[in-house]
Amino acid sequence: MESLGIFHLVRYVSGSDPQLAGFYQRARALVVPSSYEGFCIPLVEAMGLGCPVICSDRGPMPEVVEDAGAYFNPGDIDHMQHVLEKVLFDDSLLEDLSGRGPRRASLFSWDRTARETLDVYRTLL
Repeated sequence: MESLGIFHLVRYVSGSDPQLAGFYQRARALVVPSSYEGFCIPLVEAMGLGCPVICSDRGPMPEVVEDAGAYFNPGDIDHMQHVLEKVLFDDSLLEDLSGRGPRRASLFSWDRTARETLDVYRTLL
């Protein structure tokens, strides 16, 4: 950020889960330009709190977010800009994504993960 001359525009905040939830709830959208992520827990957290998600169309992100987000090619800056502008300046689209997010996020839970993992282990025994 320093080499790009934008360090003064970035604010690093360390805090608690309630503070993070507040950020998600007040954000216009969560933008994740990564080419690859693990399971994408921040996407599920944001969707669960009604924060619209705009993310890369790579890795597991489309599988996790499905129709509750907007996607861009992280290798194509023009496409990324187009999608960001399309979503961020369209209040009805933001509202639609905000409404889809909690429904999609509700499909993911630690209890479900534990049950399904146990089921896999049982089939192996």
